[in-house]
Amino acid sequence: MTPSWDGTTKGGLWGYRFFIQTIKLFGVSVAYGFAALIVVYYIVFAPRSSRAIYFYFRRRHHLDKWKAATMTYRNFYRFAQVLIDKIAIPAKLAKGFTYHFDDGYDDLLRLLDGSTGCILMSAHAGNWDIAGEFFGDYGQRLNIVMLDAEHRRIKRLLDATTGNKNYRIIALRDDMSHVFEIGKALINKEYVCFQSDRYLPGSQTLTRMLLGAPAQFPAGPFQTAARNHTPVVFFFAMRERGRRYRFCFHTAKIDQTLPKKELSDSLATQYVHALEKILCRYPEQWFNYYDFWAL
Repeated sequence: MTPSWDGTTKGGLWGYRFFIQTIKLFGVSVAYGFAALIVVYYIVFAPRSSRAIYFYFRRRHHLDKWKAATMTYRNFYRFAQVLIDKIAIPAKLAKGFTYHFDDGYDDLLRLLDGSTGCILMSAHAGNWDIAGEFFGDYGQRLNIVMLDAEHRRIKRLLDATTGNKNYRIIALRDDMSHVFEIGKALINKEYVCFQSDRYLPGSQTLTRMLLGAPAQFPAGPFQTAARNHTPVVFFFAMRERGRRYRFCFHTAKIDQTLPKKELSDSLATQYVHALEKILCRYPEQWFNYYDFWAL
């Protein structure tokens, strides 16, 4: 059995339009207020997603039933806040946000200023894609690899609201042309970002223990890093109270004497360890709304 994620982003066009207009007319605080009510609807009428997150808290974080139910609501509300921020911040429709960087930020800057390309690995935890807004001039060399399966009208609406991105998208395609785009970007000493926690049925995977249970992860990002002998940084953009984001960075240890298969396995293990630390620190910001641990 494989996880039931189908590669699409949930949420209707009407919902995006509603929040965009609410933010423009009344500000993000009012949008957050509406979100606190609307998420109740989604919890009730999206039972598969609700059940997946509820059991994530019950089985992976070992919470009792009441606490797991409370955290399920917090998870949906936090996800709504993240989506609102995703619209408001790049469109310059919100003020008062602060950003804090963990110690690994200096190491990241040294790599970005170095003479090689770099691979960045994140996850669907926190607000990973908002980090592209804070790369400044580095964003001109940033490539984000993602499945191009979002609804086209929603993508056009968001692009019209937030403006041009400060980075380039490399879309995963059936003809595998994205492999050549990734390789070209690394040869040009650019940065390639993967969301390394999701895969589609039929793709190659690696199994690792996450929060005490085995789960599958896409093999591609780790194989790419091992094949190109590229520095790797794990990064997460986590939302905290008071419109505050914390960016967490961890530079992977790479032993270039290892065969490619062993190096790929090592990178996968390090990545999952970094992800687990983040989920223990921010358990309510896990946004994979399906049975992630299904094998």
